[in-house]
Amino acid sequence: MPRFVIQAQGELWAKVRTDVAQLQGIVGADVVDLNDLGKALAALVAGTAAVFAASGLASVRMEAASKALDRKTPKSELERFARPPSR
Repeated sequence: MPRFVIQAQGELWAKVRTDVAQLQGIVGADVVDLNDLGKALAALVAGTAAVFAASGLASVRMEAASKALDRKTPKSELERFARPPSR
């Protein structure tokens, strides 16, 4: 199997599927609470990062995306990353 192709099975993968279903429900609605959308997206990205790591393919991009969407990450830390000072 190619390096980045995995068997879609196990608890972590089941959680990713559940997170996708929840996200689909939110984006399919006529009215969307953006807080709920952000939480669902954060859960999906965190779960996907866990799948990468468990597969032995840890991804710094997935980890960064997960940290960026985690509401516990201070905004100041995100701003330093997303808006570095101009030189």
